[in-house]
Amino acid sequence: MGKVVFAFIIVHNMILVLFSCRYGILTARTSRMETDFNTGMDTTKEKQPIVPCGLIAWSIFNDTYKFVSKNKNLTVNRKDIAWGSDRRFRFGSDVYPKNFQRRDLIGGGHLNESLPLRQQEDLIVWMRTAALPTFRKLYGKIEVDLEAKDEIEIVIENNYNTYMFGGTKKLVLSTTTLMGGRNPFVGTAYLFIGSLSLPLGDPSYLSWNKNPGGMIK
Repeated sequence: MGKVVFAFIIVHNMILVLFSCRYGILTARTSRMETDFNTGMDTTKEKQPIVPCGLIAWSIFNDTYKFVSKNKNLTVNRKDIAWGSDRRFRFGSDVYPKNFQRRDLIGGGHLNESLPLRQQEDLIVWMRTAALPTFRKLYGKIEVDLEAKDEIEIVIENNYNTYMFGGTKKLVLSTTTLMGGRNPFVGTAYLFIGSLSLPLGDPSYLSWNKNPGGMIK
């Protein structure tokens, strides 16, 4: 095909947008933990700070996938999967994980404490909040030249628990075109807003286009 194959994870019924936290600790702009509400995930039992803090980081996705085609392992590139602006401005190059997933209740995956947060792109991707309870996150890119009818075997290490919030998870492989990838939500939203704007854009409804008796000119 000569195209990059993108691997996305899709999670259903998870309200990720509500699990918000401030980014000061991620960029080393503040010396203390701050969360928008008391999540219980900002300090350990010994009152030591947790980096990164908050429920989003705590719930980071941790399923792993192995892709095989024609009896050969396909390398998945997990670099450059996060937004460049997120890497540069939201995650510090000198901020490292500390006391992460060291409470009694473990949420999702672990982080490499020898790497700064800016280099941990799976965390950066996961930390971008979603507007809807069904969302997708980029897992990685398969940059191997595949044919259209090639079969790919996927070995899944099932670690992430979606049962606790009544959700489901999926893995989707996709390519993109010059117009980008498939995203029906954007098209639907444009049609809805456009339809709503039609009556609002009718100049006959303007007050100065009406006669005093209420009749439209």
